[in-house]
Amino acid sequence: KQRLGIVGGALAYGFLEKQTMFQSLPSLPYIGKAGTIGLGAYLLSNGGKNRLADDICTAALVIAAHELGSTGHVIGVDGSGEIGYVAGYC
Repeated sequence: KQRLGIVGGALAYGFLEKQTMFQSLPSLPYIGKAGTIGLGAYLLSNGGKNRLADDICTAALVIAAHELGSTGHVIGVDGSGEIGYVAGYC
């Protein structure tokens, strides 16, 4: 059940990423767009009461961590994209 929720969150993140609104969103330093979406979803999750926002949060932060681990940077970080860590867990 939890895995399916996170898969649904990743699907929702993917849909958000395709929207033109996503391209215009500012990204926070060090965590990029994926981390910014994760942080925003965390704030909207109301401490885990909103399951969809909580699952989007988890999925977005996992995507940011994967980007960091596989490429050394998180997509959407200003300039070169080089960062030293991904901040936050849901």
